[in-house]
Amino acid sequence: MRSLAFIFLAAALPLFGETGPDSTLAPRWSARAQFAGMQGLVSGGLLWNIPDGRLQLGALYGSAPAGHGGKTYHAAIMRATGSWFPIHEAQFGRWSLSPIASISAVLEMSGIAFLTLPPDYPKGYYAPQALHGVLSLGGRLGRVGPEGGWSVTAEAVTLDTYLWYGIIQRQVEVHQIWSLALGLEYHFGVR
Repeated sequence: MRSLAFIFLAAALPLFGETGPDSTLAPRWSARAQFAGMQGLVSGGLLWNIPDGRLQLGALYGSAPAGHGGKTYHAAIMRATGSWFPIHEAQFGRWSLSPIASISAVLEMSGIAFLTLPPDYPKGYYAPQALHGVLSLGGRLGRVGPEGGWSVTAEAVTLDTYLWYGIIQRQVEVHQIWSLALGLEYHFGVR
């Protein structure tokens, strides 16, 4: 009986204390800037974090300058990033480190590639090339709490077609299909 009374008292104590911000919540929104990573030379946008910070969903815009007489690259990006550890959970003092993986859908919008086959090509000649999937594997280091914070990411990135050819062809070595992406995120406070 005493243990039941102790459990009830321990559960009721937080009701009488001062309420403050919930330290188990991650910041709801993040702004992200990224260098490289098959989404343009630079890209940026907003990400929404689920409350525990293990998943971010967002939209970004990527761009790269015209090179070698080509066109300027523009892309719309939808990104989903999963983190093994919550972004707000400190592991080294106030710093947190987490492995991350993300999947992005990239739509090229500058007319370099096509979403539907141009009429001057026979049906089935080419597959549409303006929409691609991007896989990223890496890590995040930052100081993030319910009040907000900063984090940096480093990721190895590959395009869906590169990954496919890396798997099915022996001539393409696995290390040749990956590139580096560096990101910076500002996390807005919870409230």
